Amino acid sequence: MRTNSSLAVLSLVTITLIATGAQCPPNDTVQATLDEPFQLAIGQSAEIQGESLTVTFENVSADSRCPVDVTCPWAGDATVVMTARLQQDDMVVETVFELHTNSGFETSYRFHDYVISLEELAPEPVSTHPIDPDAYVATLLVSLAPITPHVDVDEPFDLSIGAGALVGPEELRVTFAEVPDDSRCPTGMACVWEGDAVVRLDLVLMVGDTAVSGTVDLHTFDEFGSQAEFQGYLIELLDLQPYPGYDEPIDPTEYVATLQFSLQP
Repeated sequence: MRTNSSLAVLSLVTITLIATGAQCPPNDTVQATLDEPFQLAIGQSAEIQGESLTVTFENVSADSRCPVDVTCPWAGDATVVMTARLQQDDMVVETVFELHTNSGFETSYRFHDYVISLEELAPEPVSTHPIDPDAYVATLLVSLAPITPHVDVDEPFDLSIGAGALVGPEELRVTFAEVPDDSRCPTGMACVWEGDAVVRLDLVLMVGDTAVSGTVDLHTFDEFGSQAEFQGYLIELLDLQPYPGYDEPIDPTEYVATLQFSLQP
């Protein structure tokens, strides 16, 4: 890809240091175990035993699932809003993310060394009975993510969606979070333009005693910004596979981004 000067929008969040033990767990907190499903009601949190991780079921922001007593052309989807909080020594890193019931969207999210997955959302909708927003119960699963590889600056590398890597001597943590949009022209079709796909990366870098986190969107279409800057690094999207086909929808779990990180002068 052309190394142009277009830079993606960067969102920085500085995580304030919090003394260990300074925050009390929520009143409505359950205990959960890695690799074992557990349930949360809205507003409820789970502490993962043996880990420094807490996950909270915030709300259901949308629910278009097909009612069980109706025949629909597709299954629909519900969006579950979650918060993950990780205690690291004397600081807390926190992020808000969405999980979906429809496997055509993101049903899992990688947060540092963990993968948080939505297994089920109850109750199922019925056409004659609107769901009380307080009645939702999410079944979730937290697992350890695959071992995070180390990569060097100025060396291209592939990153699967949901996977992470540590980059350079400062161990910048990068996670391929999602592809929020893919409008690339399918092979075998004549389009007025080549289209574009967006690769969203989550980034965390320790700067002294502070964890600086950010999110960048990189585009396959150069003029929209195939590069971004973050804390002295230049990040470039070189490729995104697979490429869409005319009658072959892409499985969202199969995306692989080719990236390269460089240190800025």
